Amino acid sequence: MVKGLLLKYHAKERFRRVVMGAFYFLSILGSFKRHKMIIL
Repeated sequence: MVKGLLLKYHAKERFRRVVMGAFYFLSILGSFKRHKMIIL
């Protein structure tokens, strides 16, 4: 029972971390593209 809850919690945490990482990566990519446009 407890083990199942822990697994569920860890899965949720990992998923949230992946989502946050993706948002972070996309924001960096977007700002990089914008800077590239300004430079060019």
